[in-house]
Amino acid sequence: MSRYLMHLLLFPTRVSLCFLSLLYWIVVYGTAAITACLVLIRIIWNGFWDPYGTFHWTVRQQPPACLRDPALGKHAYLYGRSSGLRFHYVTKGDHRKPLMLFLHGFPENWYSWRYQLVEFSRCYHTVALDLRGCGNSEAPSQLEDYSLEKLLYDIRDTIDELGHTSCILVGHDWGGMLAWHFALERPDMVQRLVIMNAPHPASWLDAVLRRPSQLLRSGHACFFQLPFLPEIALSLEDFKLVRSMLCGGRVGIRNRARRLTEAQLEGYLYHLSHPGALTASLNYYRSLLSNTLYKHQDVAVTSMLIWGEEDNILVEGMSGGTRPYVRGPVVVHTIPDCSHWVQQDQPEVVNNLLWDFLLDRDSISNHTTHGLFSNASASGALNVQLLTKSILSGKVQSGRCDSCEKEANLITGPEWDFSRPRGDVINPSQSETRNLSQSFRTRAVSHIAAEGGCRGVSRRRKNTHVGPPEPNQQKHFWDFVGAAGKSRLRDTSWTSDGLPP
Repeated sequence: MSRYLMHLLLFPTRVSLCFLSLLYWIVVYGTAAITACLVLIRIIWNGFWDPYGTFHWTVRQQPPACLRDPALGKHAYLYGRSSGLRFHYVTKGDHRKPLMLFLHGFPENWYSWRYQLVEFSRCYHTVALDLRGCGNSEAPSQLEDYSLEKLLYDIRDTIDELGHTSCILVGHDWGGMLAWHFALERPDMVQRLVIMNAPHPASWLDAVLRRPSQLLRSGHACFFQLPFLPEIALSLEDFKLVRSMLCGGRVGIRNRARRLTEAQLEGYLYHLSHPGALTASLNYYRSLLSNTLYKHQDVAVTSMLIWGEEDNILVEGMSGGTRPYVRGPVVVHTIPDCSHWVQQDQPEVVNNLLWDFLLDRDSISNHTTHGLFSNASASGALNVQLLTKSILSGKVQSGRCDSCEKEANLITGPEWDFSRPRGDVINPSQSETRNLSQSFRTRAVSHIAAEGGCRGVSRRRKNTHVGPPEPNQQKHFWDFVGAAGKSRLRDTSWTSDGLPP
């Protein structure tokens, strides 16, 4: 009797889920049909006036120089234990340091992470992976080879083959969607999660069902569900649609200083121009879109979502809609005047946000911030006692600041090396106490740098001096701290063990 009663009680829920599923696919394929009609009209019109130019595209035979730049890292391959496929990746930094794994989106490859590979290689083992079917990685031809389960196995195998048990996972576009799913399935292998312009799988469905008209902004994702036609449309006029996605005035990179050159654009077109490459890339959309239904699971990993405010590709409002699905600490940053290609459009801003998040200088909670995040405001929250004790036997030296190009009095220490106000990485292999102390040191120096009006501290050789600043350096210390810092710290005395009280 109880069994029948349970089925009866669940019947309304099952009917509602079936109705939502039907509505979802009606909206998806309805949008795909509308988009396909518009694309076909454009193809016919352009083909009538310029048939040769419209139906012509070139297969690139040689990789451009930007993909072979040794300054970006070392090219290597690994084999997935689950699939047996060969994956290409670019790595930079010491492999003994914590792993920072980057997952790209469409129509990108590892090269989209060039700014982050170099920036974080000082403190992390940075790896930008060519996902299955993309770049120089192997590309299976069947759609079932791109199922969510197999794609998540690829990430797990990559972490294992690189000699790590966990990583800081960073994803953009559908690389971000994969990162969301991996954090849901394997939270034990994700130390921290960073998502860029990719909604939580459940928030995608919620946004579409609340405002179906907004799906037209993501019409490409629905259009890509169709067979054959998307591959043809993207190839026409020598990949004109791909060019417009990355460089167009409406959806392309907005930052003039970071717009792709023709040589950089070839770094993406080189792989996509090969036979079967577009089909492999589009299979991600055909697979992932079918896995968004009812995945209302909460992410328990400490997370950060970065969203370009001028994203004209994804559904409006998805950034804020992600927060209810993250059970762990989360911070959401919206970058103004920034496109969908956020890590390439505003790399300096993105890198600063990443440093703040990784070194715990960000105020991590369930909140959203709009605009640029201020290092000074985060560091200013520290009280005077924490600030003085955080210096931990620092030593002041004179030199030229790499950041502001001016003469400055620089702080170094016996265990770390300040090449930026954010300091050195917190190594998870160290004890919890030392990690906490390292974080305090980093915050304190950031605060001092901000009060001194300088955004950076020059890279200097690690100093072996242990103890308080020497007498002839006290004056330089206060000059560097600045007037505001001096009013807080001038009464500080140094104890015999070399620490401020």
